[in-house]
Amino acid sequence: MIPRVTATIFNRFLETGRTSPGLFSHEGPSELEGDYVVKLRGGMERSAGPLCELYASLLAVQLGISVPAPAIVLIEEDLAALVEEASTDPVQASVIRNSIGWNFGCRFIPNLSSWPVDKKIAAAMREDAAKVFAFDALIQNPDRRFGNPNLGTSGNELIIFDHESAFSFLLEILPSAEPWRLDSEIYLDNHVFARSLRGGTSIK
Repeated sequence: MIPRVTATIFNRFLETGRTSPGLFSHEGPSELEGDYVVKLRGGMERSAGPLCELYASLLAVQLGISVPAPAIVLIEEDLAALVEEASTDPVQASVIRNSIGWNFGCRFIPNLSSWPVDKKIAAAMREDAAKVFAFDALIQNPDRRFGNPNLGTSGNELIIFDHESAFSFLLEILPSAEPWRLDSEIYLDNHVFARSLRGGTSIK
């Protein structure tokens, strides 16, 4: 069962992410109380973006790949109006106005370290990195790039996020007759782990 929560507090827009995600809190007498990163649908480029986020997160969980716990977050009109009124950025004001209703969200993970560009894979993370690479090939996710990793670490654990652009094969006008052939998929050459995994390099 996917948790459904109502956002009761707006904390801030996050600086990372081109779609202006927001950090909201849910207050209530349950284990669902806490902070959530919400991928506001008013800022998404694809109408199917929230579903892509949700399906990719659920699939990752089934495959043993770490993702922030997914949730469906309700942005009510009154809260959206308050955020819009207080915003000094017209783009963000438009995003929150167009996000009233249900949005994809996930639990906020404090102290999550972003993966630095050009960071080499530690030996303890190599197997997980290979799983992430294979996962992105499976869901045809072109957005975990060398210059835009969309993942973080907590100790030796890799945690992936941001799957709005996944399942990009749904947009193809002429689908491949051999979808299992990945040697021609240029986006995999740009994957954050492609260089290290191909070269077999890692650090202790």
